[in-house]
Amino acid sequence: MVSPAGRAEVVGPLVRIGWRACRGIKVIVVNMPITTIQEQLLPPAAYASYRTYLQQTTAKYGVPFFDYNNHALFAEPHDFLDPHHLNQFGAAKLSPLVATEALLPALRELGW
Repeated sequence: MVSPAGRAEVVGPLVRIGWRACRGIKVIVVNMPITTIQEQLLPPAAYASYRTYLQQTTAKYGVPFFDYNNHALFAEPHDFLDPHHLNQFGAAKLSPLVATEALLPALRELGW
């Protein structure tokens, strides 16, 4: 379960996402990669709860959700600047994924 403080950080943006999605504004949600060290700093099950909350909320509004926190794809520490920010090597892996899997389909849906 996401803590009340953590939920407040997530709920506000997701409410705005729902508002935009209901008004025809194209929205996508991308969960960024973090290191296993960063995940271990969170209370047990907190990160899983956060991801589940994102999946359920985006599904509720029909908003595409892309979860790129893939420890098999992003090497630690090579692809990270710190425990929760990619460096240039990680960005070089993530950018093409976001472009081809998230942005291009969204643009095509808009008729671009």
